[in-house]
Order: sequence, then structure tokens, then C-alpha cells
Amino acid sequence: MSDYIKDELSEYLPDKVIQSLLSKNPEMTVQELDKTKDSTLLELRDIGPKSVRLIRQAVQAHLAVEEGSYVVSPSENFILPIEKEREISEEEVIEKGVGLAASSTLRWNGINSLNQLRNMTDQEILDIKYIGPESLRKIRGIR
Repeated sequence: MSDYIKDELSEYLPDKVIQSLLSKNPEMTVQELDKTKDSTLLELRDIGPKSVRLIRQAVQAHLAVEEGSYVVSPSENFILPIEKEREISEEEVIEKGVGLAASSTLRWNGINSLNQLRNMTDQEILDIKYIGPESLRKIRGIR
């Protein structure tokens, strides 16, 4: 059985989005797409935040159907995966907590873990170029 995105997701996603994904890897599978970071998807032509949300919904729906762990939403007529607990990487926590731009800035400056952030003073964080008071507030809010 083929799990290539062009075969499995074309009915869920606009053609422009499928073509952008295929430009990255013409043989990309749904499983590979599931492991691709949002920041990587956003670098592709014609892919914005809304497209990333659609991609994630389509991938999760496809994988849920494969596993048999899904429900159909009567109001939206869309397959909804039954949420499972999964480990979230520290990079994902940072990205979701402070946003893509600030998390990229932190990574660019060699800060890749929550522990590194916790061990820094507020002034050390503010000394990082492009990190301001609002980003600091979000960083300190990450649990």
C-alpha cells in the first residue's frame, strides 16, 4: 500500500499545497510529512500557517484511519483522530511557547533546551539580539 502524500492527501489539501510539498520531496510519505517540523513547512513556497494547520489535520486524519483510532465529526464531516498522549520535544515546547521567530533566534544563538533558558538571567536573555520584553515574558511563562 502506497502512503505517498500525492496519493493519500490530495483530496484533503489544495493542489498548490500538494505541489509545494512535492517540490521538497516527490516521494514524500504521510509518515515523513508527519515528522516534518512546522518551521520547515513554512519555508516552502505557498505554505503559510493556515496551510500548515490543514496539513496537520489531514495527516492526523490519515494516520488515525490507518490505526483505526478515529471518530467522524458530524458537524464538520471530517475525521478526527482520538488524541493520544505523546512526548513533545523541548524544541516544540519552546516554539509553541514563544513563537517561531523567537524560537529560531534562540536556536540561532545555541539555546536548544528549556534547561538552558531556566539557567539564564532575564538580562542574559534580553541581551540576545531580537529578543525583547514580550519574548522574555513568554519564555518565562513556559513550563
